[in-house]
Amino acid sequence: MLIDVHAHLNDPKLIESVKEIVEKSRQSGVERIICSGHNMASSMLAIQLAKEFDNVYATIGLHPHSCFEFSKDFETLLKSEINNEKIVGIGEIGLDYFNLDAQIEEISKNFPNLSLTKEKVIEKQKDVFLKQLELANKYSLPFVIHMRDATGETLKLLESHKDLIKNSGLVHCYSGSLETTKRIEELGLYYSIGGSITFKNSRIMPDVLKEVGIEHVLLETDCPYLSPEPFRGQTNTPASIPLIVKKISELTNISESEIEKTTTQNAFNLFKRLK
Repeated sequence: MLIDVHAHLNDPKLIESVKEIVEKSRQSGVERIICSGHNMASSMLAIQLAKEFDNVYATIGLHPHSCFEFSKDFETLLKSEINNEKIVGIGEIGLDYFNLDAQIEEISKNFPNLSLTKEKVIEKQKDVFLKQLELANKYSLPFVIHMRDATGETLKLLESHKDLIKNSGLVHCYSGSLETTKRIEELGLYYSIGGSITFKNSRIMPDVLKEVGIEHVLLETDCPYLSPEPFRGQTNTPASIPLIVKKISELTNISESEIEKTTTQNAFNLFKRLK
């Protein structure tokens, strides 16, 4: 059994074909898919898809780009669904400092009355990230982290709030250095590898995996994004997970069957509601 721990079946590029995508993924050996929310609307749709398909689960959360959406409504949604066993975690949450000017422009479209600066956006992201870690801790759920151009800040926040991460978590779409990887592992967290590991310009993670192995590794597609080679640039689906397994096997000399076994067990260890 293979598990895609981070997919966006709720994305407009995929939603109209979800039934076919889920079936094709099953045929490819991907028997569990975790659909990730990134704002209120996509979180609610992830819950809906998890209820509709027996092998689809959901994480719900506010991506840093959606941090200004945070309100009591999110906790109300979580409270109303907390006993839903198909919700397996809080995510994707985190920090994203890439192109803050573009973020401000986009946020201002939805919140025109806000007077925003880069500093205000960064502080809001940190505040909402911490609030969602608190919710994950409160409801005994793991979390899924998005971090882009904010690795140091993300790790610093996690390391200073170890009381909130005892249910563990996942750094998704991971491509960090050996030093960063060791810090993540020391925190007891996992990280998921996606299609970018197959790219010709992927230089860091191959060396990291050779050094640390796969004891903290899970598999993801982040579909519809990041299709692995030889389909780079095309719409991605969970059915591409076997290509990622194959590449990891080539890089580490660990058999594909062992990668499947280890990453699947890691997924069950982290997302305890997975069945």
